[in-house]
Amino acid sequence: MVDFTVVPERAAHINVDMQNLFVQGDWPAALDGLAVLDRINRLAAVCRQAGILVIHASHILRPDGSNMGVLGEVVPPVRDGIINKAPNLQPSTRT
Repeated sequence: MVDFTVVPERAAHINVDMQNLFVQGDWPAALDGLAVLDRINRLAAVCRQAGILVIHASHILRPDGSNMGVLGEVVPPVRDGIINKAPNLQPSTRT
């Protein structure tokens, strides 16, 4: 185990691309996606209580796919537009 001091003013909890699509349902959801989501939410709550900045980032594909890059080659559903058509993938306005 690593032993270090967390300085809240210099720390951040960064959550990248955690979308409904990845936590519930069929592929590409993680098998225990809802349990992972619960752990992430509990960690975010502890961070907020400690004064640590919590950041949620999401990869959004342009409608024309111009920012798809190699993602479309590696993940065929992205290339086929399935990811963009999935429900509840709109950027959140919550903070």
